[in-house]
Formats: sequence, structure tokens, C-alpha cells
Amino acid sequence: MSLLAVSCCLLSIISKGKTILPINKIIKEKMKIPEKYFTLVKKYSNSDDSWVANKDQFGNPIETELNIFYKTEKQIIKHSKELVEDFPAEEAEEYADTERINEYDLGYITDFSKIFIFGVDGADCQFCMDFSVGEEPRIIFWDDAELTWRVIANTIEDFFALFHKE
Repeated sequence: MSLLAVSCCLLSIISKGKTILPINKIIKEKMKIPEKYFTLVKKYSNSDDSWVANKDQFGNPIETELNIFYKTEKQIIKHSKELVEDFPAEEAEEYADTERINEYDLGYITDFSKIFIFGVDGADCQFCMDFSVGEEPRIIFWDDAELTWRVIANTIEDFFALFHKE
């Protein structure tokens, strides 16, 4: 496995003049991107085929396709830092009363300290590795149809296994 030591450069996140993450709560985390990820990205990126998924690993419907993958740790870190801007904490209130569909529905996430984005589908919905559950990341997805983050696979291998040629 490739070791990715991430020291979040977010000394503080300022939004509308209000500090959301104070300087004294800098998150320093070591997370390992599975080496298999880079192998699988090469395989699917070098294909001229369209890859789609109709169900997640747990049998729940999903409409997504493989589109853009970040192929280096540097790209993954760069785009992961943008998640807090794409999903501002102020908007969490709008989703607070939303009923969860099932146990894989995570609601609206605002803490991205243990999450790496590794790609997006054709609608720019994020595919992410979520290390909040342990060293082996589960895969989560922003479902813009349901306006919620949801777990779609237990591992990166399970994630790629969801997709078939269109």
C-alpha cells in the first residue's frame, strides 16, 4: 500500500466571516490509499468502453457511470481539500430533517477530515474513500438524485466490481 501522510493545510476554514474549524483543532491523519486503487484506475481509464452501475454493493438502486479519476496522490489531495467548499456546513441545516432511506444513507456530510475524493461521475457526483470506519476505506458517493451521501461499497475492489460495460 502507498502511504499517504496527510497534514490538512486547513489552519482554519472561514465561511461568511465565521471560523468553522479553529486553528487548535488541526486534523493530522495518516491514511493509506489502497495500492489496488491505482491499478484499477489504470484498467478502467485506459478503456474506450463506457462503464455504468445500476445497483450498489448492497442491492440499492444507483444510476452512475465512471467518468473522471484522479490518478495521483497529489491530485487526490488537491481535490479533497475542495470538498468543504462544495458541501458547506451552512447548508447542513437544509438536510437536517431529511429522513434516511436505509443504513447506508449518511445524510449531508460536513466533516471531510477522513475522506478523500478519487473521482466523479458524468454528473460531477463525487466518489470518495471514507476512512472514518478504519484503515480500509469504504466507498461513499454523493447521490444528487436523493441529495445525500451514501455508502456504495465496502472496498475499492467492491466499488469497481459494481460497474459493467454499457
